[in-house]
Amino acid sequence: MEAEAANPRADVVISASWESALDLDKRGWLLQWQSANAARVPAAYKGPAYVAQGLSALAIVWNPKSGTPRPTDWADLAKPEFKDKVNMPDPASSGTALELLSGLQAAQGDRAWKLFEALKANGMAVGGANAAALNPVLQGAKAAVFGAVDYVTLAAVAKGENVEVIFPASGTIVAARPMMILKSSKAQEDAKKFVDYVLSPKGQALVADVYLMPARSDVAAKRKPASEIKVLPPEGEGAQAARKSLLERFSALFGRK
Repeated sequence: MEAEAANPRADVVISASWESALDLDKRGWLLQWQSANAARVPAAYKGPAYVAQGLSALAIVWNPKSGTPRPTDWADLAKPEFKDKVNMPDPASSGTALELLSGLQAAQGDRAWKLFEALKANGMAVGGANAAALNPVLQGAKAAVFGAVDYVTLAAVAKGENVEVIFPASGTIVAARPMMILKSSKAQEDAKKFVDYVLSPKGQALVADVYLMPARSDVAAKRKPASEIKVLPPEGEGAQAARKSLLERFSALFGRK
């Protein structure tokens, strides 16, 4: 989008990061409009110029054939049994991984950094986006992913992959996938029809079919809903503004540039 800033081609943008919607809205790039179908979307997952298409949660993905004990919480992946056997998506490449990093720091403070230090000492590898972290676990080269996007793995399990999605006992984040219309769109009416459709019962059923949680509260999910997942407390004011320094600290710890 930055490359097309002078002449944007997109009409509707769907992102994996809620922060991207806040940023684009702050820049004045978004059309201030809300679909009538957004009425059934909880207030936390919509704004005057954006609305969630669906929701995912971040989880531990574990390969039961790895010879490691089944983990139940984030800290389990820092145990000796998982030495050099854990991957994490790079928060510099994955907006959802950055949201998890921020959520853990907000909820646990210094305890979160002690966990990251223990994971580093235990050989956790950080690199690439979600697929780069997940594929070695699917292939059996690694035992677990710290902070995997759940719906991608749930789809893989439905196709026969022998891995388990585990929601940590201490809590995780639910990441909304914002949908927004660019103010520069030359087809705004068609863009509005598209958003209306995605937020319709039929459109939300299609969202559920790919193992995302529907944004609408009246459309059933085909997987564990957010109400059955322990979610970390909401971040306080200023948390998003502090994410740059948070990422720099994490990158320095793991030797990432």
